[in-house]
Amino acid sequence: MKKKVVAFDLDGILAESEPALTWERDPPVAFYTFYQASVPNAENIELLNRLQATKKYKIVIYTARVENFREVTEAWLKKHEVRYDCLVMSKMYFDALLDDRSASTKEGLLKLLGD
Repeated sequence: MKKKVVAFDLDGILAESEPALTWERDPPVAFYTFYQASVPNAENIELLNRLQATKKYKIVIYTARVENFREVTEAWLKKHEVRYDCLVMSKMYFDALLDDRSASTKEGLLKLLGD
């Protein structure tokens, strides 16, 4: 049976805040430092890990962080014991998303777990 794919954004979902940094103004080292020190969102990480533990889902971390920050991102995920199958970097930015295949809310994900 093919596993369903559940994707989690990183900054603002698994990490508490999004950077108030801009590529035009801030040097890459500022992003590196911010990503390294990001505060984990324990509740969302627990939800992700619970889904992963069922072995019914492929867990994808989907982030706008660019490929240059893969190493610091993987280290952060390991440090905070985030269990995932795939890390997708450099996602496309959009202001809104309409998708016919999305749970899109925490409540939708909890339904997958039967909570």
